Amino acid sequence: MAQPPLILAVDDNDHDLYLIRQVFGLLRPSCRVETFNDSRSLITFLRQSDQLPSLILVDWHMPDLDGIQVVEEVRRSPRLFPVPVFLLSSDLNPTGHFKALDNGATGFLIKPANFTEWNQLVERLAFSFLDDQV
Repeated sequence: MAQPPLILAVDDNDHDLYLIRQVFGLLRPSCRVETFNDSRSLITFLRQSDQLPSLILVDWHMPDLDGIQVVEEVRRSPRLFPVPVFLLSSDLNPTGHFKALDNGATGFLIKPANFTEWNQLVERLAFSFLDDQV
């Protein structure tokens, strides 16, 4: 039996992680969502998990390893290389967007400000990266 699509998210903001879990649960209940408060926990999970994630969402500004470093770590793994990884940030500076893409991110997304915007973002991501897996 096929496993449900696995969505991974790392953010040091508990409220953002809560919204991610809620919106994916509402819009794509067949997906398994795992969230992490720090980058090292995500990296450990990726190394130990047998299931390849369908999508990884990474906050850019975090203590310890920032989002760019997480993307670089994911891209070093041949097994994980094809997984879409999006950096999320409230930072509107376009330099950060280019830096994310230059370091292997699939894309750079401005963090939604409210539940409605999270719904719209998850719908776009699911349509592009998940709907063929559900």
